[in-house]
Amino acid sequence: ETIVNERAWQLLEDKMNLFNDAKDKHALVYPYYPKFSLSAGEDWEWVEISRTQVGLLKRSNEGNKLINISVEELPFKIPQAYLDEVSRQFNLLGDNLTNFQKQATDFHGQPATLISFNVAGQKFYSYLIPYGYAMVSISYWLDLEKMAEDSRVMGEVLGNFKFLELPNDQPAAVKEFINQDPPFSVSQTGNWVIQPNLKPQNEDLILTLANP
Repeated sequence: ETIVNERAWQLLEDKMNLFNDAKDKHALVYPYYPKFSLSAGEDWEWVEISRTQVGLLKRSNEGNKLINISVEELPFKIPQAYLDEVSRQFNLLGDNLTNFQKQATDFHGQPATLISFNVAGQKFYSYLIPYGYAMVSISYWLDLEKMAEDSRVMGEVLGNFKFLELPNDQPAAVKEFINQDPPFSVSQTGNWVIQPNLKPQNEDLILTLANP
């Protein structure tokens, strides 16, 4: 007898619906937290749409262009300790990178940290945007020999990015988590919070317990 993982099947169905809508409309309305919209021309291809990742690819004989958006949710507001650790890790990387820079900036009005460095004839950019209980990262590469043109191409897409809801510092609390296979339950206690696995590709992870 074939056993269907209903949660995995629903996630796959939702993902395909998002793909089809984005392909037909050349635009995405990301339905999870934090909700945002992004549109791109017909020459851009949506290569990944999930709860934690959105990828856009523009194929070209002169070099492909890729925009990657990742969303990491915590079960509480992004704490300063989290931001400090991210900064520390990038500082360590900076010792081995060319023209490494880290600066405070904003992305469409939201406070952000912009990381950039050069490698293999390209310049990497990543905006790190704490947004309530989510960390949104928007990354892309520019050809060092075509910086002006590549910046224009990326700007045409990223200029359309728009958050559709205000930052939320208090995600819905999971008081009790019940797992079907294997069967067990976990209840919230003290300052510990429960975060079910949001990444279906990480099949070995069921949930995380975190203390802010």
